[in-house]
Amino acid sequence: MRLQNYIMKKKDLVSGTVENKTFIIDLKKKNVVYELNRAGSFIWGLINDKKSIPDLVDGVKKEFGIGEKKAEADVKQFISTLKKSKLVISK
Repeated sequence: MRLQNYIMKKKDLVSGTVENKTFIIDLKKKNVVYELNRAGSFIWGLINDKKSIPDLVDGVKKEFGIGEKKAEADVKQFISTLKKSKLVISK
């Protein structure tokens, strides 16, 4: 995954947050609900319109007080999981 990629949420998704957990429903898939923890919920909330990986890494560093390498590794892993679940696309 290149750092200059932009990450965007797929259309046909509905999400909501309850007590630091975000739930995502893909309207095209029946009976599938994705649950995100606090860190995942934070990153998901940053992905409005399109965001670059560096934008997401910056946000994670500031929110969780972690270093650049850790934040970048965590963001890349999370985005990879979202891509595999077909919840985001990158351009």
